[in-house]
Amino acid sequence: MVKSTQKGAIAGVTGIGLGLMTLFGGVDIPTLAAITSIWALIVAIVQGGIIDVIKGVLKRPFSSMFFIAALTYLVLTRINQAEVLNETARSLLVGVLFLPFLSWAFMTGNAEDKKIAGRGLIAGFVFAAVLLSYEAVSGYQLYHLAVPHQDPLEMERNLGRGAYILIIMLFPVLLTIKAQHLDIKLKIFVIVAAIFLSTRFGIDLNIITIAVAGIVYGLALVFPRVAIISVNLVASFLIAFAPFIYEIIAKFAKSLWTPDTIPLSYGRRADMWLYAIDRIKEKPIWGWGLDAAKTFNQPIKWRGFDWTVLQMHPHSAPLNLWLEGGAVGALLFVVAINSGSIWLLRSVGKNRELAATISASLTAIIFGWAVTYGAWQQWLWVCLFFAIIYPFLNDMPKQRSKKASEELQEIV
Repeated sequence: MVKSTQKGAIAGVTGIGLGLMTLFGGVDIPTLAAITSIWALIVAIVQGGIIDVIKGVLKRPFSSMFFIAALTYLVLTRINQAEVLNETARSLLVGVLFLPFLSWAFMTGNAEDKKIAGRGLIAGFVFAAVLLSYEAVSGYQLYHLAVPHQDPLEMERNLGRGAYILIIMLFPVLLTIKAQHLDIKLKIFVIVAAIFLSTRFGIDLNIITIAVAGIVYGLALVFPRVAIISVNLVASFLIAFAPFIYEIIAKFAKSLWTPDTIPLSYGRRADMWLYAIDRIKEKPIWGWGLDAAKTFNQPIKWRGFDWTVLQMHPHSAPLNLWLEGGAVGALLFVVAINSGSIWLLRSVGKNRELAATISASLTAIIFGWAVTYGAWQQWLWVCLFFAIIYPFLNDMPKQRSKKASEELQEIV
């Protein structure tokens, strides 16, 4: 009988920790990834796996293209803060240096290690789903006990972000349940819990996200390659033409309502988008520099509340990229996205289950990035990492090709 190794322990702890971090909004997920990545680094040193990690990164473009694009982006957009490396730059470099070791631990473990990884993911998901559901029906009782002085609106946003993370990871969890032949009642529970939580915490985006991701999942089961290409095209189109797309959407939204009747979140987004677009027009080629969105913090008053003109970022990752990196930064990320899409087509294009799982999770991530989150929120980048890597841990008989499995292992 094959015994599990330290790689299985790393992957299992990561999955359980992912659920724990999700309970309070997931902002500490990067810390979890950093800790387990360092653990993986130590194991790699002991087992002599560092050379394999380096060779894997250099051999395939999927991960290295993103790293190259991100680092080039830092240079071209000029680090905006006074420090040698600002917070965002440090986060990107940490990902470049450490996440490949976590990938190595996940993908080069034996069958038992990968089984433990999947069980850890399921356990973390179920734990988070149960407690978030309790929070939804109890008036956030546990959160009040843990953080008694937390602002109620901030508390609700954190819990809603946790529900969003569960939507992203729902599809890898479903694939793992199927691959490990677990009870159908478990599958029903995670689906019902995810749908229920998408309707809680006052975030309309979550309802739309799970519905659209579910549709993409169904279509990908029938047309796997078309689904992957379509997801790539949507992401590329949003980034490439962000100033034009978001200007049309914002002006259309403001034409539907008067300033006094437009929903608060819609009105703020429309104003932030239009303000960001005006700033983009001032520096359209190179942008304002990395993290420059945080410097547009002039106070304003709207609908009786105090705001800053941009709340940390434009609440749109495509506009965030244009604002800070200009057309050059946007182009670099379009290239990186298309590089990843080509690899996905080669690796999972004929595997319906795998293609559907990854396409659905990527759809959920694109929705969040498109209308809510900034380009540099580390927790969402780590969720992207997990949404791609966890599905590949499952051996799907008669679908998963040996070549695809070997290629993914070479990437790390």
